[in-house]
Amino acid sequence: MPTRRLTGEVEQFRQHGFTFVPDLIPGDAVESLRVIYDEVLDGKVDCGENDRMLGGITRQVMQPRLHHPGLADHPVFEAARTRCGELLGCADPRGGYDMMIFKPAGHDKTTPWHQDFAYFQQPFTPAGSQPANAGVQVWVAVDAADVENGCMHFVPDTHAEPLLEHHIASGDPEYEGRLLAIVDPDRNLDLASVVACPLPAGGATFHTDGTPHFTPENRSADRPRRAYIMNFFDPGRLAQ
Repeated sequence: MPTRRLTGEVEQFRQHGFTFVPDLIPGDAVESLRVIYDEVLDGKVDCGENDRMLGGITRQVMQPRLHHPGLADHPVFEAARTRCGELLGCADPRGGYDMMIFKPAGHDKTTPWHQDFAYFQQPFTPAGSQPANAGVQVWVAVDAADVENGCMHFVPDTHAEPLLEHHIASGDPEYEGRLLAIVDPDRNLDLASVVACPLPAGGATFHTDGTPHFTPENRSADRPRRAYIMNFFDPGRLAQ
């Protein structure tokens, strides 16, 4: 599906720990993804215990690709996989988890500042551990996303540093659906350097395991924020 190779995006990803592509999938693929997304949200496709509340506050559906047949061969997967291969310099990136995170209009909960590497151990990976940065998390905007309804925000240039200290923001520490947050982000992150990444529907951000990121509440009165998230990794890097 991609019609051009990434150039500046690769440099941005390697230097800053994130990048974005505003046109990952075209409009018809966005529309079919919305239909699939809503069939999951409405319970027409049963995802069992994978349909849960992240930290008890925000709807999260884990591994929907295993439950909804329409996701198995949806073009979003191969488009994301191709882009991750370019970013990682890997000819054959492997797919990891996928998930949906839904913030309806008026949802007043943030997803606090965190690094995905913190989730690799339970209740959280110890501070000072070195992020592998062998994977890429792809955050696809199923709806147009901006600061008002909850787009992604990143702190650049910190993904190669040791993991920051995290804590349980909400939820059961023994439950996979716990919500983690960086301890005292005002002190431990350079929030003056934060980059917001608004996207049109069908666009996507890409970030590493060590990149601090955050999404605000959905302050819109009438716009949902449906995000579909996939993870891809370079098996060669994990083996090192």
